[in-house]
Amino acid sequence: MPIYEYKCKKCDNVFEHLHINTSDPVPPCTKCGSKEVEKVISTGTARPNGISADPTYSFPQKKLPGI
Repeated sequence: MPIYEYKCKKCDNVFEHLHINTSDPVPPCTKCGSKEVEKVISTGTARPNGISADPTYSFPQKKLPGI
């Protein structure tokens, strides 16, 4: 079930909506109720387990045996 991000053309509110199936109608704005919304391209937040969300995080350096 995909989560889409929408932006209201009237109040510029950006909100997410979970679509249960592909025939779901476009949702109204969660702030002003307007039906004038457009789907926006959003960045994903998926990351492998154990990877920090902190962009300054770096992997610990591992010493290889015998080096």
